[in-house]
Amino acid sequence: MKTDKIVFYLFIVLALISFGQIIYFYNILPASIASRFNRDGMPTLWFAKKVFILIHAGLVLLTSGFFLFVGLFLERIPAKFLNIPNKDHWMAPDRKQQTFNDFLKFLYLYANMTLVFFFMTFQHIYKVNLNGFKDPEGDTFYLTLLFVSASGILAVAFFRRFMNFNQ
Repeated sequence: MKTDKIVFYLFIVLALISFGQIIYFYNILPASIASRFNRDGMPTLWFAKKVFILIHAGLVLLTSGFFLFVGLFLERIPAKFLNIPNKDHWMAPDRKQQTFNDFLKFLYLYANMTLVFFFMTFQHIYKVNLNGFKDPEGDTFYLTLLFVSASGILAVAFFRRFMNFNQ
């Protein structure tokens, strides 16, 4: 894999940290986990601890697995299935490898953002469940807003990268 190694290694570290979060909180969480809250900060949706932990682990595993799978097989995907601006220019033989490297860098940046979003969201949910089931700040709304905004910024950066012929 010829992408920015720091971004890829950060992806691996974030996935491991996410699984560490699951292991850490499993034994200290209550039997029922509140996972959704109304405007007043009171819980409105509950899960059994084992079910909630499985949801958390499943999200991390599926997300990490998906990004890893796409990253490993990206170069084998036919160019016609890649949606990048000026595809003919960027997939020319002399630019193709750099194009894949740049594509992978953006892919793993997005994967890292997603894993951080999951980590922070679940951390907040666990904290609320350990501190009396009240969510006065509504942090998950702001985390979601931040994630969506960062995703938009990354998408603009991706398309700007491939709109410019001078790179």
